[in-house]
This record gives sequence, structure tokens and C-alpha cells, in this order.
Amino acid sequence: MANQETEHSLKSEFVISPALEYITKHYMKPVTIDFLADLCHLSTTHFRRKFYEIMGTSPLDFLNSTRIEEACKQLKSTEDSILSISEQVGYRSISSFNRCFSKLMGKPPKEWRKGAQSEAQSAKASILEFTGWV
Repeated sequence: MANQETEHSLKSEFVISPALEYITKHYMKPVTIDFLADLCHLSTTHFRRKFYEIMGTSPLDFLNSTRIEEACKQLKSTEDSILSISEQVGYRSISSFNRCFSKLMGKPPKEWRKGAQSEAQSAKASILEFTGWV
């Protein structure tokens, strides 16, 4: 019996995998819940319910956290402007990017970037110190 339950939960997780895959690859493009539901061959309502049941978050929150995660990588590794990064990860307005970023990361992107850069500098310094270069 337990095997059937496991099989069932794997099938239900598989149901939303087309949406997860799409978001992961195309997070920078505009996307609607209806489109994601169609990818999974589910009604919008059923898709939202299944998605939340499996992921513990809404499809929109998952999309936003995927976008913000990518923005963090770019803020750390590039000198691109915050506006440019917000557009690259799929936000149409800098204000919605800033609001979402602050909500998820606890501080605005500009402040977060400064912290990430000083962390990287201190990590670099401690590596140099450790290896005897300083």
C-alpha cells in the first residue's frame, strides 16, 4: 500500500513539472498562470491548488523567487545597473523589482549588493591571508 502512495505522490509532483521547468528556463519572460496551467493540462484553479500543495508556495511567488535568485547572482557578479538587472530577470518596472527584492531578501537591491561585495572582498582577503599571499 505504501508503494502506491509513493507512486501517487510522484505522479502528482510530475503533474506540475512542465510549469517548474518552464519557469526555470524562461523566468525572464512574461508568463501567466493560465499559460502554466495549460502546460500541465490542468484548469487554472486546480493548477494553483496542486502547485501550492506540492511546492508550499504559489506559482507567482515561485516565479518571483526564481527571478530574485537570478538577480542576486547578477548583482554579485556583474557591474550592471539595478534597472538593467531587473529587466534581464523579467520585471517590467523597477518599483515592483525593488518591492519584491526587499520582501524576499530583507533589504533593497542596492544595499544587498554592497553587502555581497564587501562579503566577497573579505572572503577574498581571508583566502589570500590563509594561503600566505598577504
